[in-house]
Amino acid sequence: DRAALERALQEASGMTVRVVSAPNSQAATTRAGTGRFDAAILPLFDYLFCQQEHGGQARLQLLRGDGQRTYRGEVLVRAADGATDLKGLAGKRVAFVDRYSTSGFLFPAALLAENAVRPDSVFTGTHKTALAELQAGRADAAATFAGAAAGDASLRVLARTEPIPNEPVFFRNGLDAATRQKMVLALLQLGQTETGRKL
Repeated sequence: DRAALERALQEASGMTVRVVSAPNSQAATTRAGTGRFDAAILPLFDYLFCQQEHGGQARLQLLRGDGQRTYRGEVLVRAADGATDLKGLAGKRVAFVDRYSTSGFLFPAALLAENAVRPDSVFTGTHKTALAELQAGRADAAATFAGAAAGDASLRVLARTEPIPNEPVFFRNGLDAATRQKMVLALLQLGQTETGRKL
């Protein structure tokens, strides 16, 4: 709920705040170099790419659940599939999110490479469509974030990635220190309330 987040951040910071979301990782990292935003919350790989290309300073990190600083990616197969380990995916069609997705491509692809598995890769654009490809039988496996298919008895986890650090909150180069500090404090304040944590 971007409008609710805008209102909450405006109240906490005393500044005018506009919250936008990019349609995909590539658009987000491209926008990071334009100076069109002051702060961003991006997945780890996107942040590292932006930091290398455009600079910026990370000041906070998102927490999940009861304070976890990491999450994992998963490689899923259909429950009836006979594969017992990643080697069973050699030459099989694996649905990934996109080349920028940390849990939907980078970490799962590294896991497959470590096991000397070369799948037939297809990029679907979103976690939801990667799962849909698997559910429809158009892919033999799908890579996504841990818990994306929770409650779906038709799918099962074949493998989990190493822990992935949660998304950092970072600020563009050249943003004045006072504005940056107001936003940091507003986000920390938001994180202390149940409504803020939901947002």
